[in-house]
Parts: sequence; structure tokens; C-alpha cells
Amino acid sequence: MANGGAIGNFSYRAVKPGNTSISFSTTNGTTKTFDVIVVEAKVKSIELSTDLDCVFPGETVHLSAKVSPENAIQTVKYEVNNGSQLGWTDLCDDKIEVSPEWDGNVSTIRIRAKSTDGFDVTSGICDVRICNVNKMHFYTDSLTVGVGDTKSNSLYFGNISPYTVLHYKSEDENIAIAGDEAKITGVSPGRTTISVYRKGCNIPIANFPVEVYVPVKSIELDRYEIHVPFYTYFTINAKVLPENATDKRISFYKTSAINGHDNKWYISPPFNNGAEIEAHSVENPDIKAVCKVYQETFQYGLSNLDSDKIYLSRGESVTVEPFIRPEYQNDRTWEYSSSDSDIAEINQNGCITAKNIGTTTICVSTDTDGWRAVIYKDVIVINKVSSISLNPSSAEEKEGEQIQIKATVLPEDATNKVLAWSSSDESVASVDNNGLVSLLKEGHALITAYSTDGSDIVATCNISVIKRDVLVSSISLDSSYAEGKEGEQIQIKATVLPEDATNKVLAWSSSDESVASVDDNGLVSLLKEGHALITAYATDGSDIIATCNISVIKRDVLVAYISFDPSYAEGKEGEQIQIKATVLPEDATNKVLAWSSSDESVASVDNNGLVSLLKEGHALITAYATDGSDIVATCNISVMKRDVLVSSISLDPSYAEGKEGEQIQIKATVLPEDATNKTIEWSSSDESTATVDDFGLISLLKKGTAVIMASTTDGSGISAECAVVVSELLGIEEILTNESSYVKIFNLSGILVYEGIYSDANLVPDYYIVVCDGKNVKAKILHKNATSMTNRQ
Repeated sequence: MANGGAIGNFSYRAVKPGNTSISFSTTNGTTKTFDVIVVEAKVKSIELSTDLDCVFPGETVHLSAKVSPENAIQTVKYEVNNGSQLGWTDLCDDKIEVSPEWDGNVSTIRIRAKSTDGFDVTSGICDVRICNVNKMHFYTDSLTVGVGDTKSNSLYFGNISPYTVLHYKSEDENIAIAGDEAKITGVSPGRTTISVYRKGCNIPIANFPVEVYVPVKSIELDRYEIHVPFYTYFTINAKVLPENATDKRISFYKTSAINGHDNKWYISPPFNNGAEIEAHSVENPDIKAVCKVYQETFQYGLSNLDSDKIYLSRGESVTVEPFIRPEYQNDRTWEYSSSDSDIAEINQNGCITAKNIGTTTICVSTDTDGWRAVIYKDVIVINKVSSISLNPSSAEEKEGEQIQIKATVLPEDATNKVLAWSSSDESVASVDNNGLVSLLKEGHALITAYSTDGSDIVATCNISVIKRDVLVSSISLDSSYAEGKEGEQIQIKATVLPEDATNKVLAWSSSDESVASVDDNGLVSLLKEGHALITAYATDGSDIIATCNISVIKRDVLVAYISFDPSYAEGKEGEQIQIKATVLPEDATNKVLAWSSSDESVASVDNNGLVSLLKEGHALITAYATDGSDIVATCNISVMKRDVLVSSISLDPSYAEGKEGEQIQIKATVLPEDATNKTIEWSSSDESTATVDDFGLISLLKKGTAVIMASTTDGSGISAECAVVVSELLGIEEILTNESSYVKIFNLSGILVYEGIYSDANLVPDYYIVVCDGKNVKAKILHKNATSMTNRQ
């Protein structure tokens, strides 16, 4: 107590810390005494800690508690709960010893500390996990992870990973970092070791190797497009990025149109341009780069001279510039010659010099590597035109009239005074070879006269044409009705009269733009099923129109994809499997499928995808689209032999007896030997007397009789029985003849709950393991100092 209290009509007050006794008398003259402990302060809280969160068989967990405030009673008692229905059990010490013989899966012990000052203040609960070191293994023996990637590799005890009580640490954190829940992150390429520690321990309990590599991110090519002639070898250089990638191996793949191997390729006819060569990463084949290949063709000529003839004046020079395409052929050697060097000569640099009036032919040729290109050009040496003047130099008239332009060519003795004439807009004004200009429509045009002797002399005349208005009188369309399918186009041709109408521009419209639209040129686009009226309007104010009725028919939608559910199936002989086919798109015109089997003796299929399983084996079921789209889908079918049912079960023994707490193993023999499903289901007629597990192991619980039944699970209805008689256990005197014997007592989780003289033990009724005189005994404590024991060892 901290301050005081009351009993009946008596009250008391605490004076100072210490121990005392209080006596009082009742009205009937009876005197009673009770002990009182006065404490300085009441316990407010207890902080419990353990030196181990994870413990192995044969080890000891030490407990410690910190009581607050410090002037409160510091003594505490420890309690443990291993998950049984008996609740919390007092510990006899500040430690927990785990039996060396414990061989279970991961088990959790819950521990708490309780104050001894009478106020029953408890600490928070600490969980300690008992792990079987003999069942310890990693998810994988070794780990490979990329730089920047994270993978997990947990340590398991059996099938449980108690990650909350384990700590993972990398031997070299410059290579890999180990985080919570066994998450390993690659930092830089190399090898290191990840060790696993129990929290609170500095000695690793296990480790595994980790290799960190630099993954490939991309592939670069020295060229992504190449032009080559037939039968010419070429190579493609590939570079893996990043440059420090661990695995830089590359595999090349090509289309069938490309010949060669080992990155030495060539093409031959027939060949389709755009064939591809792919460079794939061996480490990650999804990473690739593609080079497209095209056939190269040769072209050659003179880059600075387009006309067939070269016109020069005496003493004038020009240099020819021969070329071959593609560009890599331009390192060839060219030869030059003239048919008459007295008229014009050419040197080996391609420079032509005119000497006398007349005509000669020059030859430019090359035949490197057995391939020959020859270019011929006529060279005409003349007196060139020096100027041209036109009269008039500008003019303006109305549509339909004509204007004569007079040209004066100088010098008078020019060899070739013939002129070429052109109009910048033939629709506005045209000109003939004599300079006669015909005015066609309103607008402007530039009439040009060119010298034809190579002197490149020109003269121009600006022509302005004034409009003469003529209104449209009629519009006729080449069709008054047309039909087509969605997505098609129809060109409507309109004829506008009169021919000389000033403005023949038409405006177009559709009565339903969602069915059919029309552009400014009468091109109709059919959009969806329905009808629309296309109208052409004159835009010159004459209000003339013409119409065309358009009918749009729904277009065929082909099947694009077929999917199966399932895509793989298996079953037994005589069964049937329904394959559901989904045909896309939903609006496909024809969704009817044709079905076939690769082996009709194994499995057949009807027109609805119902598969009949005929005999053991494999067959491929295929569904074909019947709309001409050539789309197919397949389902692999595996047919297994039909089940062989159990015909009999025999039990050994068929009768058994034993004492409470003992176990009896029953062996079941199932016939025939080739029965498909030999799994047995076990049951007891009285679970309170005897229980049986899935393996036929009987646990005898209390005195009585029970029938253990083994039943088939294959539907055959076969069963067998074993009668079991359970007798009562004998008393403790059969094991312990002397109650003053020194014993160690463990609960069934392997936790030491008592050590000392047996007569001093004060345990709740339950099953325990008693160690006495070097023997281990499984005992049932009925009440204090009354024990039944079984399973002597």
C-alpha cells in the first residue's frame, strides 16, 4: 500500500516505508492478523527487455525490467504465455531456458513483467520467437541483382520467415545494401556477402552471396539506314550502353531478304526495300536497335550542265563536273576527249575552251572496277546574243483579245536569233513562238523571251488582262445518284456552263455531314450508313445548283482477334471441355468460327467449341475465322487416363488398446496398387476418447472406447475400421517413488517452468515434460503433487 486503507469498520494510515503486522478483533471475540507492506511510491510503469528476440533450442533468454519511479519497489515477477488456453504462467526465474530437444516450427513466447507491490502493474508484452536452426534456409541460395534494382531473399525456419527479429547486413555496402525485410539493393558491380544476425547478437547465423551487375539500358548503331547495291558486303557496328554494362554481348537477327552471317551481310534480287537487321542484347533480348536496308541504284551525269548542248563564244571556257550517285562512287577517275579540237578542246581537268565557230562533241567517261559510265555533250561555238528588247514592254487588254510583241535581238550577226517564249500564267495569257499573246482571263502574266543559243539572255513584258463577266447558266453533275461503303470516297465531277463563265468556282455541302462530307473539289467521304444529299452551288450570284443523292452502305468489319478461355486444358478420358471463344472487334460482320483438332483420335471438337476427350494423349484445338481474315486461335488439350477407384482398405492393427496419453500408429493398405487417388480421410467416433491425424496416428485421450475409420476420398465409398480401447493411467508412484526427487519440468513448448524438489512444485493442470534421474517423461499434472506420466524415454 502507498497511503492507507480500510477493513470493515477499521481504517489504517501508512506512516513510512517498511513491513508491519496489523491485528484486530471481531465482535465475536476472534482476533485476526495480516501483514502490511508500506512502499515509498506506487509503481507507475515497467519497461521489459530481453537479451534475445530469436532463440534456438538449448539457449537461454535473460529478462530485465526497469521500474518507474525509481523509489517504487523494484522487484518484479515474470509471466509467460505460449499461446495455450491456460493464459499467463509465472516464471520461477528471470530467464527462459529452451529445451535442447525442441524440434518444432517457429513458435512465439509472450512475456510480461508484473509489479510486486500489490497493484499488479504490468509491462508491455515482449515476443520471443523460438526457431529451429536445423530447418533454417534462404529463399534462394544466391542472389543476382542489377545496379539500382532491389530484390528480396528472406531467411526461413521451415516455411516461416521471422523477419522482425532478424537483421541483414552487407559485407560491402559499396556493392550492395541490405535493408529491412531482406531487401537487397545493388549499388555498384561486384560480389559481396549478405549476413543475417539475430537482433542483439553480433555473430551471424547464416549468409548468402550476392552478385551485382550493370544492366544493359540501350544499344546504339553506327547507322540506322544503309543503301547498298546487290552483292556488296556491309557490316553494322553496335555499341552497348552504358559502357560499363556487365554483359555487352549482342546477337544479330535479320529478315530472310538479307543474306550472310557473323555481321557480314549482302542483298540480292528479289529484294524489298526496308528489310531490317536487329541487334539484340543477350542479357535482355527486349533491348534492341534496328537498321533498315535499301537497294542502291547508280545515277551519273554533269552536275553543272543540264541541257544536251553547250553553247560557247570563241575564247569562252567552262569546266564540266561529272558525278555518280551514290556518293561513295565519286572517287573514280574520269577521262575527257573532244571529237574536233580545232573547234573546242577539253583538258583532263574537264575544262572546255571554245576556239572556232562550229560544232564538236566531248566525251566524259570512267570504267573503274569494270563498270563504265559514258557522257556525251555537243559543244557549239557561236556568236552569242548580247541583248533582247521587247515592244511593248507592258500592255493591258480585255479577255479574248490578242497583243503582238516585237523582239529586237543584238548583235545583228548573232549566230542564233531564235527566241523561246513563255507565260508565267498560261491560264491568264498564252504566247506563241512569234510573240503573239492571247488574253484568256482576268489577271496578270509575265511574258518572257529567251535566247536559245546558251547565252541565257532574256526580256520580259507585263500583261494585265481585264475581266469580262459571264454568269453560270447551268451545273451538271456526272451522277445524280451514287452509293458506296463506309470509309470509301466518291469523286463527283461537275460541268459548269457556259464554258466562258467568269466564275466557275462551286461551293459544296452535305445534308448530313455525319453520313457523308464533301470537300471543295466535290470529293465525297462516306462516313456511316445512311443517306445524304450533296449539293453544288454556283458562287457568282447566279443561284444555280445541282444535287447528287448518296447512299452509304455499312462496310464489312473483319475479325481482328480470337481469344480462348481456356487456352490450355486437361481432363480425363470420356469427359468434355467447353472452350469459350471471344471474337473481336465486337462489331465484326461475320463472327462464325470453324473448329478442328490436330488429332481426332485423342480429342474431337464440334462447331460450338465443345471438346470430347477420347483417349490419353495431346491434341491442338484450332478455331478459324470464316470471313477471310485468316485469324486463328488455339488451345492445347491434354487427355489423361480415367480414374481407377479404390476396391479395398486393410488396417494394421484392426484392434488396438493403450493408456491415456499414448499414441498408436495405424498402417493402411489401399488396393488396387494402381488406384488413381489413394488419399485416406481419418475420423474417430469419439474425439474425446481418441483422435487421429491425417497420417493414421492415434492419440489416446481418456478412458473409453472409440472406432477409428479410414475412408477413401475418390468417391468409391470404401472404408475400414479399427476398434480402440483406452485405459486409465497409473499414478505418479509408478515413476516417482520419492516426492523429494529433484526434477526439471518443461511445458510442451520446451520452456523450463520449474526446477527443484518435486513436492514443492505448484503447477496448473496440464501436460508437461518431467526430467528426473536422466529420464524424460511426458506427464499430465492433475493437481498439486498428483501426476500421471506417459511416453517414457
